[in-house]
Amino acid sequence: MRFTAVNVGCGLNVCELPGWENIDNSPTARLSKHPHIKWLLVRCRLLPKSAASVPWPPCVRVLDATKRLPYSDSSLLYVYTSHFLEHLPAGKAKGFLGECYRVLTAGGILRVVVPDLRAICEEYLDGVAGDNSQALAADRFVERTGLRAADSEAVGWLGVLRRAWGRDGHCWMYDERSLAARLNEAGFTNVTRRRFRESLIPDIEALDIPARAAESLYVEGQKQVSADPRF
Repeated sequence: MRFTAVNVGCGLNVCELPGWENIDNSPTARLSKHPHIKWLLVRCRLLPKSAASVPWPPCVRVLDATKRLPYSDSSLLYVYTSHFLEHLPAGKAKGFLGECYRVLTAGGILRVVVPDLRAICEEYLDGVAGDNSQALAADRFVERTGLRAADSEAVGWLGVLRRAWGRDGHCWMYDERSLAARLNEAGFTNVTRRRFRESLIPDIEALDIPARAAESLYVEGQKQVSADPRF
C-alpha cells in the first residue's frame, strides 16, 4: 500500500483512514511484536502485567522516527505528530522536523501537538498568586513539565523497562513562539497556531485526542513550493 500521510509517535491513537501509516518506537510497542518475550518479562517480574496487557493495534509500525524516515522525498501530503516532539533533545527535534520537511510534497502540511508550556506556567502563577491555597504549586509545575535531568536516564535494558513502565520524561518544552521558530528553521511557511480539531488536514477528528485538548498546543506549517528539484 502506498502511504500519503504518517502519524508519528502514534501510541494507541492510530489513524485508520486510507493512506495513513502509524509509527511508534515505544518499548511496549516493540514488545507487542514479540509476545513470548513480553510475557517472559512479566513472569520474571521485570515488566508489570498492566504494561504487557496494553492492546497495541497490529497496524502500528515499529520505527525510530529520530532517524531518516523511510519515505521518499516529497512523497507525503501530511505528517501528524502528537506529544512526541517534547520527548526529543533539541538536536534530534531539529533533525526530525527537517525530515518532515523532506518527505512532504510542496504544499504538504505538518501538524505538531505538544504540551503548552505557557499554559503550564500560567497555571503555576495562578496557583501562587493571592492566597496560599496552592502551597505546592511549584511541585505541581515541575511535575507538569515532565522534564528530567539528562544524566538521570538509565541505559540498556533498565532504561528500556523504565520507559515501558511509563516513566519516560520530557527532554524539551515549547510555547507557541518557540515551536513556530523551530518549524520556520526547518523551512516551513504559513506557520499557524490552530485550535483543537481545526486543521488543514482532512478528517482531523480521527487524530486529535479530546482528553489532551486542554493541555495541548497545536501548530501547523506548510512546505513551501521550491525551485530546488530535491523538494
